[in-house]
Amino acid sequence: SILIALVIVYGNRAEHGEAYEIARQALDSAEQVGDPAFMTPAHYGLGWNLMFLGELERGRAHLEQAVECYRRQHHRSHVLLYAYDCGVIARSSLAWALWFLGYPDQALVQVQKSLSLAEELAHPPSLALAQGLGCVPHVVHRDARAVRELAEACIHLSSEQGFPYSMGMGVTFRGWALAHQGQVEEGSGEMHQAIVQAQAMGIGVGHPHRLVLLAQVYGNAGRAEEGLSLLAEA
Repeated sequence: SILIALVIVYGNRAEHGEAYEIARQALDSAEQVGDPAFMTPAHYGLGWNLMFLGELERGRAHLEQAVECYRRQHHRSHVLLYAYDCGVIARSSLAWALWFLGYPDQALVQVQKSLSLAEELAHPPSLALAQGLGCVPHVVHRDARAVRELAEACIHLSSEQGFPYSMGMGVTFRGWALAHQGQVEEGSGEMHQAIVQAQAMGIGVGHPHRLVLLAQVYGNAGRAEEGLSLLAEA
């Protein structure tokens, strides 16, 4: 449990090499203990961080194992331990890996399965996270309507329940959607606000991506110098 918690901390700080090494230890410990309930978070930790290290195929394999190992009855205690249901976050992460590997249809299936599982569990933190993470494949697809729908649902739930982490994702992606629907000033303002808040919270994971998305919005609006500055930082 402690190792998995460390994986989450280092991963969120974007220290993916360190997170990966700790995840390897967590998987070894899970295998020694022989408790299948620990296998899903261990494989998730490996898969998520391998993906950010550019090892997409290896990351996908571990994320698929995380989904395969998941059993709802095994994870009741771990929901509170890790804040999110492991099956929900594993499917959301697998969607990213599938999309970046060139399987958009499979990715969107996993997004929907993640959302459906979170709704069935009636676990608000997991649902808010699934909504936030689920925006990414739609962003890559340039589907502003789908992004805005998920992002606004994420913002509403996160605001209602007090989830700053998922709230940041929701605001980022709603801003992107607004900008692509013609509300450039409002959208870019929301995105900038979310970037500042994420930095204040110490969230390093995804920071370059957030900068690139805002740079894209600036570029489309003819604000080339601002966009290039963000790309240099990213």
